[in-house]
Amino acid sequence: MKKHLLVALALILSPVFVQAVKAEDMRFISTTAEAREEAAPDIAVISIAVETTAETVKAATDENAARMEKVLAELKKAIGKSDEIKTSAFSVRPVHEYDGRRNILKGYTAFNGITVKTRSVVEAGRFIDIALKSGANNISDLRFELSDYTKVCAIAIEKAAIKARALSEAAARAFGVKLGNVKDITPNCHAFGQEPIVRFGLMEKAVVAATPVEPGTTTVSATTEVRYFIAD
Repeated sequence: MKKHLLVALALILSPVFVQAVKAEDMRFISTTAEAREEAAPDIAVISIAVETTAETVKAATDENAARMEKVLAELKKAIGKSDEIKTSAFSVRPVHEYDGRRNILKGYTAFNGITVKTRSVVEAGRFIDIALKSGANNISDLRFELSDYTKVCAIAIEKAAIKARALSEAAARAFGVKLGNVKDITPNCHAFGQEPIVRFGLMEKAVVAATPVEPGTTTVSATTEVRYFIAD
């Protein structure tokens, strides 16, 4: 038994055997294909903030807290049960002004940011209006997302895989060879949405007109790279 095992190991480790394996591994066809799938987003994420400036830290933070408390109260009345609001950032920083010779402390700016995540994507514009009218003065971002990319990615990857196989078959025919078994497959998937650009910046005046928001679609892009051995 040991003798047979030693002979087998000797064959596997021999230069001739290793060279044969490497030569076979080098004979393959590699192709990559892309496919896209679109889906309607079902989540809107809004970044809202209150920014206040005053002569002292206490004055800046007190005003900020009062305004943010009102913003939160109004938004909580409007959002759904499955929606969420969370604090995303808070900071207090000194404000300096250069008079030509030195920086002079003019006061302090308090910043309190929250993120609203809602499944009511069609209500995103209304939530922005509510926040601005109740005291927010900074809307830094609005984006739309899919809650589950798995199904859409699976469809896009399958489409890309079918294309990649067709390309491999075409290449094999062109060179007069036949496809063997699959050597390896590398699928990739990512999403990018057609997001509206919402950059209100600082706004001290209440918004009178409703904010128009169009969710559009989220595009999922997939690529599939496949490598086939070339059959003898």
